[in-house]
Amino acid sequence: ELAIVAMNTIDRGIAQLTQLDDEVYKTFYQGRVYRARDLLNELAEQTERLKTSLAADSSIPPAVKEQGLRRASAILEARKEEIASLLNSYPAPLRFATYYEKEVLGSRGLLKACSVTPPPRDRDCLLLKTVLVRPDKLDQLSEDQLALIEKTLERVKEGPLH
Repeated sequence: ELAIVAMNTIDRGIAQLTQLDDEVYKTFYQGRVYRARDLLNELAEQTERLKTSLAADSSIPPAVKEQGLRRASAILEARKEEIASLLNSYPAPLRFATYYEKEVLGSRGLLKACSVTPPPRDRDCLLLKTVLVRPDKLDQLSEDQLALIEKTLERVKEGPLH
């Protein structure tokens, strides 16, 4: 009975990690590489908190505890390895450039949406003007600057009153 209760506790923690892992995956594949990096760091922090909590809980049988620790580590390591491999073949600045061109300059991008009169209420078109960069100049920006642009674009999509 103690093992079943412990497994339920571990499963809740693993479910939270899995949910965050899914968010990292979706965000990365949307092209939001810098937000995905932040979420991956958050996943690492949550994993460490869960592992610390499990290690400190003396009511969990050792075999159950070990299984929980392995599952938590496996989630984080698999995502880290996948993203590192993908970034090795197609670096973050290039992925961001693709995202930027689609989100801002594409046929359904923010620039087109904000060029109508009156501008849409669900977009912060004034904020968009602060982060407009010619695509051929993106490679001259630092990764911190690209991350700021990515974050700002998300705020543009939230609208002016958010």
